[in-house]
Amino acid sequence: MAIERREFLKVLGVAGAGASVFGCSTREAERLIPYVIPPEEIVPGVATWYHTTCRECPAGCGLNVRTREGRAVKAEGNPASPISHGRLCARGQASLHGLYNPDRIPQALARANGDWSKLSWDEAEQRLAQALAQARGRTVFLTGNFAGSLDHLIDEWCTAFGIQRVRFDGFAWEPLRTANRLLFGIDGVPTHDFAAAEVVITFGADFMETWLSPVDYAHGFVRAHAYENGRRGRLISITPHQSLTDLNADEWLPIRPGTEHLIALAIAKQIVQDGRGQAGAAAALLASVDVAAAAEQAGISPERVRQVAREFANGGRSLAVGPGVSSTHGAATAVAAAVAVLNVVAGNLGRTVHFGRLESAAAGDSYREVRDVLARMRAGQVGALLVYGSNPLYALPPQDGVSEALEPVPFIASFSTFLDETSERAHLLLPDHHFLEAWGDYVPRTGVHALVQPVMTPVFATKQTGDVLLSVARRAGATLPSAAGTFYDYLRERWRQDVYPRTGAAAPFDDAWWREALRVGVVVTPAPDPEVSLNAAGLAQIRFDTPDFTGEGGYYLVVYPSYRFYDGRLANRPWLQELPDPVSKMTWNSWVEISPAAADGLGLDDGNIVEVETPYGKAELPVWRHPGLRADAIAVQIGQGHTAHGRYAEQRGVNAAALIGAVVEEASGALVWQQTRATLRPTGEWRRLPQTEGSKTQQGRQVLRETTLADARAAEGHP
Repeated sequence: MAIERREFLKVLGVAGAGASVFGCSTREAERLIPYVIPPEEIVPGVATWYHTTCRECPAGCGLNVRTREGRAVKAEGNPASPISHGRLCARGQASLHGLYNPDRIPQALARANGDWSKLSWDEAEQRLAQALAQARGRTVFLTGNFAGSLDHLIDEWCTAFGIQRVRFDGFAWEPLRTANRLLFGIDGVPTHDFAAAEVVITFGADFMETWLSPVDYAHGFVRAHAYENGRRGRLISITPHQSLTDLNADEWLPIRPGTEHLIALAIAKQIVQDGRGQAGAAAALLASVDVAAAAEQAGISPERVRQVAREFANGGRSLAVGPGVSSTHGAATAVAAAVAVLNVVAGNLGRTVHFGRLESAAAGDSYREVRDVLARMRAGQVGALLVYGSNPLYALPPQDGVSEALEPVPFIASFSTFLDETSERAHLLLPDHHFLEAWGDYVPRTGVHALVQPVMTPVFATKQTGDVLLSVARRAGATLPSAAGTFYDYLRERWRQDVYPRTGAAAPFDDAWWREALRVGVVVTPAPDPEVSLNAAGLAQIRFDTPDFTGEGGYYLVVYPSYRFYDGRLANRPWLQELPDPVSKMTWNSWVEISPAAADGLGLDDGNIVEVETPYGKAELPVWRHPGLRADAIAVQIGQGHTAHGRYAEQRGVNAAALIGAVVEEASGALVWQQTRATLRPTGEWRRLPQTEGSKTQQGRQVLRETTLADARAAEGHP
């Protein structure tokens, strides 16, 4: 009998696979090696690329994901995305470590007798539907920051079930939104054009690390800061602590914590005094500003303030940004308002500050609203709590009593991918797909519609949360305005009704249009800048007092976010734990930063263990001497100190939130990160620091060469 070559190769492939399996183990083989006969669209050894959107932080960068034999192997930036420009930060690169993480919740689970029991998805959805029926009118859905079709579905679902929804993100940027609402009547945060700015001043906004849209902003800054045609942009950092962003600055003004707004107003006042800008609606406020007194209060010289004002006004196009987490103190809204006034005086609205495209990273509810929910939980007024994309038990200060607030809640369900601190307290686990396995979309800023599509089949028996919500609604007989069989159907219908009409496309919305949108990964629709002007009445509502810092310690405690872990959500990615912090070069642990001058006064060197104590908590940490820090301040990074969240995150370092109190900024309702003083006590112990770099200097080796701008302009001067 003749055997065709194709059939022969099939048989040979099966036989070879079976021989290799049985030759290596006595265990019975359960399946053949996949892709002996691959799908037509898969060519073994040839990569397939998919465009999707990163969901590791709220920025929403475009992703190109390379797959081989049906498995994602590499993530890069999508050149078509106006958010990532073909670039990708370390968090996006490490997204594969979330996808393949061995500590993912593998399937639906229910708590039984203190342990977890497996459930089918039918059983899990039925239990959720029953719990909602029992707690009707007393359910809270605590979610992260979603902007897109899933966000819309959650709103519809909560309305149908009579559920209160609260959006909580670790960094919600409430002071920025509050200031813009009062000053311009816009409840949002504008996009900042760093590429068009010749002079940038940052008041604690780490726009290269975590502030709003760091990949886009870093890309723009690099373009403006590059030496070209005899010119380059300048960055001036005005902050008590230098992060990666501040270390890239051309000039650093190490001000006293809590005085950022005083200096921003002093610069604006000086620009007006020099006749280089108009005060307009801020005239009354600026008339009360004393430049010399503000500089003295901030601990810097008045002449430096005047020089910065001359540069900022002379820059052609300039840009001021802030506050960030490291400048979110009791007067954070005043900082945001002062920065806005400075941009208005310099004429930056519509030039480098664009209110047409608002940042979705700053679209959550306030910390004050989360505290109100916690109070209801403690009072027994919440019958069911659903948690998705949020981990309040880790993210909030212990003083908030989140653990105690969870106790009276009879039913808690979590849609988390991992068993984090809050999910450990749940009664029902409904693990979501990883975003690389899921359908969806995200609107990182107004008019930018980015698609999320699965790049591979799910690793575990998880289920997309959108599909779970739709299924539970059907089981409960709840009517949603946008009915759909699956979340994919819901997504596509939302795009047909909402996104497609905004494009002005001549082609119909059909399979071809949809496939092209998936191929590109993003659709950008027009979003012109509105006419905005400064509101004097709104400005008058803001108090520009200096904030109080609690405690009698000798050092201001600066708490700042992590480039690697963001707010701590990514501490379970081993790549990011192993990746050195870009400033300290530290890995796998926490540390406390102290200036060399202060360290010398205490006889401390790198690796000495000290006890850091505030009125709210204390922790033992190794010292790292950081020259980019005021002598009266110490700094601790956010992101470590998990008690759950997987093997790579647990029991590593300290949670910086445990060192601060549950303090609300009155104006915006934000959590006050910079609020306390600390005491340092040497313990006499020493530990070798887990660093990849042993020196902060080049030791005269000229590994990185530098020159002045004047020398670079000379024909022979540029290296």
